[in-house]
Amino acid sequence: IMDIHRKFVGMLNELNETTCKGKLQDAGGRGLMIAFTPGDGKKETVDKLTKNLFNKGMIAFSCGKDPVRVRFLVPAIIKDEDIQVAKKLLESAILEGL
Repeated sequence: IMDIHRKFVGMLNELNETTCKGKLQDAGGRGLMIAFTPGDGKKETVDKLTKNLFNKGMIAFSCGKDPVRVRFLVPAIIKDEDIQVAKKLLESAILEGL
């Protein structure tokens, strides 16, 4: 589980350092419950992103307040290839409107 956590959070941090620079802040969490703060951390920003992700086939939730965060409940059976698919979907959704 911690290996999956490390890889998924690493993927989020990689996006934040490259193509989506500064748009995925504070990636982390506990076990397979992983979250990050998108953009300005406002509810409207998170709602727009989670809807865009859902339309692409990826389920994410909003959580918290000031800032509102995007949360993933990552399956324990996720494979490295699946994390790369998640990366592509997330990158696409962020670049389309964050």
